[in-house]
Amino acid sequence: MHPFACWHLRYGKPQRLWLIVDATTQEDRGVMLNISVWYRGRALPLVWTTWQANTPLTGKRFWERVEGLLTLLEGILPVQVPVIILADRAFGTPAFIDLVTRRGWQHLVRVQGQTLCRDRVGRVRRVSELAADKPQRGKMSGSVFKKAGWREANVVVDQGNSHQAPVCLVSNLPLDWRIYVYYRRRFGIEGGFRDYKSHGWEWEQGQVKDLSHMERLPVGMALATWVVLCVGAQVAAGLLSKPPTGKRYTRPYEGKFSLFTHGLDRLQEWLLGALECNPRWQLTDWEAPNWETQICNHHAFAFVFKSSRFATPSVRP
Repeated sequence: MHPFACWHLRYGKPQRLWLIVDATTQEDRGVMLNISVWYRGRALPLVWTTWQANTPLTGKRFWERVEGLLTLLEGILPVQVPVIILADRAFGTPAFIDLVTRRGWQHLVRVQGQTLCRDRVGRVRRVSELAADKPQRGKMSGSVFKKAGWREANVVVDQGNSHQAPVCLVSNLPLDWRIYVYYRRRFGIEGGFRDYKSHGWEWEQGQVKDLSHMERLPVGMALATWVVLCVGAQVAAGLLSKPPTGKRYTRPYEGKFSLFTHGLDRLQEWLLGALECNPRWQLTDWEAPNWETQICNHHAFAFVFKSSRFATPSVRP
């Protein structure tokens, strides 16, 4: 699986790689900690580790396992390509951030609201106080994690009307409101876990219970996910090559399904002989937004600029 992923990451020529760290469970049997690369709203698995659920962790401790995955990543990722690590509050700690920055990578993690921050003039307060009311947002450059001896960071906090609690983000990316938009890419791994567990490989329904077999099963699921998304990207390229009518401004039917679903459907058509099998194992458009946004923009652009309401009037002699 790793040579396959390494080849695509190098020859796809991405300008930067957004890596997502998160953990999931298979019912009460096991836990899988996964690091995936974001691709057009989905998550392509790269490295992972598993252990038994609901039992004390034996052997390597949690952060040792995380460091092992990051070390393994270094041999897979292409050199001289910027890497940004996205993670949820479970990884919003100086222990994790130190592991990332030590490798020269950038990070964007969510932290607890009570995390202390210090601005450039020395004022110390909770990060949640940057946006105490709804709707409100705030940002600052300074340092965080007082008890750990402070770490230089930029902080962005958003408290929307629909938020139960402010979203507090810490990063070493340049201070900008877009940090909040970048963080949304973390949710690509949630779709990947759904593909694993219920809408793709039905991992939740599997009968594999012992850890030795559980460690091998994700290899097949990961490789299958890469294959399906390669086919899904091929389907997407075909849809985007069709000229839009200029009459649609809502989400088209094809945008209601993910690249993963498009890839599965196309593979089924090939297997049933409904279409000629002509796979192209190449991932392109690494800088494209998620698929739903991309196909909507494809039609919306034509609607705005090709509509008769915006047509340039003919010039009479």
